[in-house]
Amino acid sequence: QGGTSQGVQGRFAQLKSETLRLLWRRRGRTLLTAAGISIGLMTIVLLGGLADGVLAMINRMMAAKDVDLIARQADTSDLAYSAINESVGRKLAAQPGVQSVSGIIIGVVTLEEMPFLLLWGYAPHEAAIHHFKIVEGRGLLGNREVILGRPAADALKVGIGNIVRLGEVSFRVVGIFETGVSYEESSGVVSLRAAQSLGGRPRQVSLYAMKLNDPQQAYALQAAIAAAIPDIAVSPSSEFAENMPDMQRLNVMIWAISGLAIVVGGIGMMNTMIMSVYERTREIGTLRALGWRRRKVLGLILKESVLLSLLGLVTGVVLALAISLVMQQIPLWGGMLIIAFTPAILAQALLVALILGAIGGLYPAWRAANLSPVEALRYE
Repeated sequence: QGGTSQGVQGRFAQLKSETLRLLWRRRGRTLLTAAGISIGLMTIVLLGGLADGVLAMINRMMAAKDVDLIARQADTSDLAYSAINESVGRKLAAQPGVQSVSGIIIGVVTLEEMPFLLLWGYAPHEAAIHHFKIVEGRGLLGNREVILGRPAADALKVGIGNIVRLGEVSFRVVGIFETGVSYEESSGVVSLRAAQSLGGRPRQVSLYAMKLNDPQQAYALQAAIAAAIPDIAVSPSSEFAENMPDMQRLNVMIWAISGLAIVVGGIGMMNTMIMSVYERTREIGTLRALGWRRRKVLGLILKESVLLSLLGLVTGVVLALAISLVMQQIPLWGGMLIIAFTPAILAQALLVALILGAIGGLYPAWRAANLSPVEALRYE
């Protein structure tokens, strides 16, 4: 009998140290639970990585324009709706320390060859348009001309001298440009006046890009402009993407999905761990009868729960990586769908996984730790 007792004790000591074996014993339920958890965590990683990728791309784009401050309409819900009167541009140009001011229009047109073409409007004589490096043909001179990034020109199957219809207006392709930013290279550029006409925004721009005499004075000038012209929101170019309302809403959505993943995943986790406790009632009773403290039983169940959640995290990250690779193979748009797997977003997913495991396993662990050894041994 003593030998039997020692054998049982050794068996449960081994059980304690091999949580993975416990999960594998119920592999069907384990895999289903991990799959459910992985979907939520995959969504967090994908959306967060996409947001970080877009931020990095916009910051790189703004840095390449060699401007110090960017102005948009204040209190607008979306950058696409930003509309600033050209009279504001003249006020900005009059500010001490401002070297140049360039108006920018952002719009979208639908073509037969492309479901959507991002279209920029720049004044041909202003400094910001020099960001588009012409590699074939020439730059803009007139209002019925367009320059295209190489991917956009390939998608439209046009070259120098060809005609492209944007909306109801015909434009001649006069140049092909490169910027090193796939988001821009999949777009087209027309004159500011042409973009205003196409978008129905007479004498309005989406943004103003400002080059300063002394970039070190950017924050001081930002404060001065905010006091003098309250209708616009001004940001240093390096912080423009973070301050965009679109990006702020996306970050809120990511945290909301994180909370939803915790709630939904936690319920699934709790169900799995409760069933595990029911199935192992006699085992847990034996552990308690052999002298295991409640704290040890609590830790055993919580460890399983957290490990199961981490398994879902690994699966979710692998799925996110696979989906990102597939997305980047999409013709034309793939280069724009950059997903940055930054330490911050991976840390957020890890935090969600740990919280999910702790919440999902807490009640089952508490119940297991409070089982009466006598009643548990009688359980069938």
